[in-house]
Amino acid sequence: MARPLRIEYPGAFYHVTSRGNEQKDVFKSQRDRGKFLEYLESATERYGAVVHVYCLMNNEQSLSFAPGDAGRQSVSDHAAHKWSIHDIFQHQAKKVRASVSGKV
Repeated sequence: MARPLRIEYPGAFYHVTSRGNEQKDVFKSQRDRGKFLEYLESATERYGAVVHVYCLMNNEQSLSFAPGDAGRQSVSDHAAHKWSIHDIFQHQAKKVRASVSGKV
């Protein structure tokens, strides 16, 4: 059964987390963290979002942000999609897997 759609409010703040599949690390180095932050920055610029707080742990990322006009899903999907592509190409010699499973 699908999860019900989230209700979005203008001017609201949202907390989004994503964890690595099978509790595996998502960020393997400081370079990985930097790349994810680049993708997050491009999402905020593209959609007019404002990130208030973020935390990047080895196997999880957590964000608190105001999404702007485009909506919460656009911002989190943009960063997660770009990160997944980066992760697959960076580790293509290893088992190809989805890099994150998100809870929004």
